[in-house]
Amino acid sequence: MIGHVIDVNPAHAVRGPKYVVKKGKTPVLTAEEARELLNSIRIVRNTARDGQPESEEPALVGLRDRALIAVMVYSFARINAVLEMKVRDYFVQGRRGWVRLHEKGGKEHEVPCHHKLEQYLDEYIAAAGLAGDPNLVVNTKALANLGIPITEHDKLPDVVLHDRTRRWLFLIEAVTSHGPVSPKRIVELEKMFAECPAGLVYVSAFPDMAEFKRHAPQIAWETEMWLAEVPDHLIHFNGDRFFGPRTRN
Repeated sequence: MIGHVIDVNPAHAVRGPKYVVKKGKTPVLTAEEARELLNSIRIVRNTARDGQPESEEPALVGLRDRALIAVMVYSFARINAVLEMKVRDYFVQGRRGWVRLHEKGGKEHEVPCHHKLEQYLDEYIAAAGLAGDPNLVVNTKALANLGIPITEHDKLPDVVLHDRTRRWLFLIEAVTSHGPVSPKRIVELEKMFAECPAGLVYVSAFPDMAEFKRHAPQIAWETEMWLAEVPDHLIHFNGDRFFGPRTRN
């Protein structure tokens, strides 16, 4: 070393962390664009016939679409996470509304709602007739006797019927509130009913054939379908048996 100068830089071989900035390809709406999009959705329809005075009623499809888009706009949620939401995934905590998003890998993410999102969700739920207590009747004693964790009754199916003669338990999901019995829902229910000795029969309830066809790709095999328009019949998604309790994993 001469004159306090080193011939070779001792730090030459040291490499610091790389600073990489990745820019996504998905375009982001500005606040004005998002507002314009939500306001453009038709939420009322004219029901008057020719020669009659104008009469309007809520347009359920428009209210639904506005609520779905609003969840994505205000929470930055993925479309698949929003489509997985059920009525129970919108709840009040304190004085504020929250939404529960079902992310990849079975993870759940809870996000507080913007006041406009609360308004859009409330208006759709009220117009669709989905409001009210989802656990209107809960027989805690009967559930306890069947080994069902009552502390999780908010995740129970819409209807639970017990056939004492055959020792079968019918777990019925109304597609209009929670969607059909999907493979993912099967896993949740098997975990919840793990201590229940009764055989489990899964049933998805639909108002009509059109609604059944719309949800058919989501339905799990070895489950039953009931349609309100033909209440005396069941449709079976074939598996390793025709009808009866599903074989547990």
